[in-house]
Amino acid sequence: MLRQHNKLFGLVQRTLDVALIVLLFLAASIFWGLEWSSAHLLLTLFCGVAFFLFFASVFGLYRSWRVNSLWPEFQVLAYTLASTVLGLLLLAYATKTSESFSRLAIFTWWASLPLALILLRAVVRGVLKHYREKGYNTRSIAIVGTGRSAQELTMAVLENEWMGLKIAGYYDNRQTMRKLIEEAPDIPIKGSFADLIEGARNKSFDEVYVALPTDAQDAISGIVSELADCTIPVHIVPDVFTFKLLTARSSSIGHIPIVSVYEMPMDDLGVILKRILDVVASLCILAVIAIPMLLIAIAIKLSSPGPVLFKQRRYGLRGEEIEVWKFRSMTVMEDGADVPQATRNDPRITRLGA
Repeated sequence: MLRQHNKLFGLVQRTLDVALIVLLFLAASIFWGLEWSSAHLLLTLFCGVAFFLFFASVFGLYRSWRVNSLWPEFQVLAYTLASTVLGLLLLAYATKTSESFSRLAIFTWWASLPLALILLRAVVRGVLKHYREKGYNTRSIAIVGTGRSAQELTMAVLENEWMGLKIAGYYDNRQTMRKLIEEAPDIPIKGSFADLIEGARNKSFDEVYVALPTDAQDAISGIVSELADCTIPVHIVPDVFTFKLLTARSSSIGHIPIVSVYEMPMDDLGVILKRILDVVASLCILAVIAIPMLLIAIAIKLSSPGPVLFKQRRYGLRGEEIEVWKFRSMTVMEDGADVPQATRNDPRITRLGA
């Protein structure tokens, strides 16, 4: 249900953004006395919208900003707009069509977009804040731990009702630490870490906040690992500010810093844009490396008997087994459970592989 709501809100936000972009484009064209229905202007508008949606997906503009202030969202919006303008400029230069457009109209359009999109987001946030304070558009969260970090997180959630976060309960394996938090005596302790994992898989809550101390790193790692296969956002409340995760995104709830380990998967449009990027980038790379790959294949064939390519098992997303194609650099094509690594002067290595 949460993912469906996120997809719907993302679609609404995209629709509002596109509508605003189109309206400002029409307004700029009319203001400067241009025929807005001309082919050049419509093509510019289409490319502008396409670039904006593409870069918005790349920079994560349509992710959830529920617990963030306006400033981080504005920064991502600025990156998106700057990339859109750069993309349009490069396209106009590459196609030698820059002389076909009114610079005044285009500049007016570009200059008005940042302020208009910022105001739109401020209005949307105001509306959402109003409804969340009334109990609508809320998310149920599970807090892991009942110690100091959990207590501070609880207070931050209770003091910032506009975020729309509702605490479903606490989970903690440490029997000595299981105690009701004084500031929220009505919030129950639901059980152990195993109960948390089961609840996440059963969608008993929408998000997980891990608020354990630094001396519980093994427990934190175990919980994060167990929740990797669940399509549920997982955030860590660092006990110290030196806590780092390379793939994580930082934000805060009130004055409490949090690190988002897993967030909502990409929505359908994001998946489509990602697929387009993958295909286009792959074709461009193949065009560059095709001839070197052909030369390598010929060299392998001439230097030793056997096939040019062979398949080998590897592990990809979520530990799933995949097959990859590799250039053969050995006289053998081992792919068993125990494949000895190559060593210096290994007799299995071909002349080209050496």
